[in-house]
Amino acid sequence: MIAMISQVKFIPFVLVGLVMLSFSSVLAQATDEETPPVECLAAPDELNLAQAFDVELQKWLVESQASYADTYTNLSYSVARVATIEDDTGYIEATYTGSVTDVSTGESISASGPIHASFSWNGCFWQLIDYSY
Repeated sequence: MIAMISQVKFIPFVLVGLVMLSFSSVLAQATDEETPPVECLAAPDELNLAQAFDVELQKWLVESQASYADTYTNLSYSVARVATIEDDTGYIEATYTGSVTDVSTGESISASGPIHASFSWNGCFWQLIDYSY
């Protein structure tokens, strides 16, 4: 199955979520899990929006490492992001760059590109509502 995936579509999955993480499944989980933190944030701001994005990124990495660690190793990545807020919607414009090693071939696979994510402020915390890469 992996051989049938074009590298152009495949590489962003590798670097953002280690390997082939389905963002649609993560998005579905994020929107289903509406449990607020113990204490609500005082007000929406760019810092807690950026932190919400970082939390989503860590979820993607943890889930993908659990699923694909036997296929790809040596994840090295960096993400630069800018957060902006318009009313109750927050936007992340990010760029990623990174690489992994294919365990079966030893080949290093690298890529870079944009990530766009939007979040909704529910009065208590930021909730992921959409993404593109």
